[in-house]
Amino acid sequence: MSFRLEGTYVENCNCDVICPCTWSSLARAATNDRCMVVLVMHVERGDIDGVDVSGLSMGFIADTPPVMSEGGWRLGVVLDGAADPAQLDRMRRFMGGEFGGVPAALGPLVGEMIGEVVEAIEFRDEDGQHILRIGSGVNVTVADVTSPGLGAAQLANVGHPVNTTLTIGEGVGSHISLLGIEYSGTGKAGFSAPFSWAA
Repeated sequence: MSFRLEGTYVENCNCDVICPCTWSSLARAATNDRCMVVLVMHVERGDIDGVDVSGLSMGFIADTPPVMSEGGWRLGVVLDGAADPAQLDRMRRFMGGEFGGVPAALGPLVGEMIGEVVEAIEFRDEDGQHILRIGSGVNVTVADVTSPGLGAAQLANVGHPVNTTLTIGEGVGSHISLLGIEYSGTGKAGFSAPFSWAA
């Protein structure tokens, strides 16, 4: 069982910009009593166990205690409705941790699985904005925070499961309502990053 995945990651949570969970490698308390986040990986090219999943997206929606590293996450899985049965099977098993990698590493933090959603996922990058739509429940835009003359601001050397360097963003017109988790991501923390995973 192997995988090779490359693409773009985006997240939008309910913390203030910049989310303490992220810059502290999940060790500092979130802005609020609960950290709520939607995070999606869009696979530009790659395969899982020999099945091509290029062009598809998958991710999680989570409701966690303020210090995420303490565990007790309520976690839902989001899978792309455009996938055929073989692709859906491999993505489901990958996100469940069967193939190792990031999903398996997050496993010990999960206290409750709250469900799975298979919906059409729209993911695109446009002029410094990362746009994510999951059915009618997730409408997220994360706009890069830019430094005049320097471009997009980044966090480097962080212990984030997707990448050690993240582009800092802010939610714009973002609203999330999925699997019983509901919050506004507008004006809240967001991040994006390329990812390249293989095993």
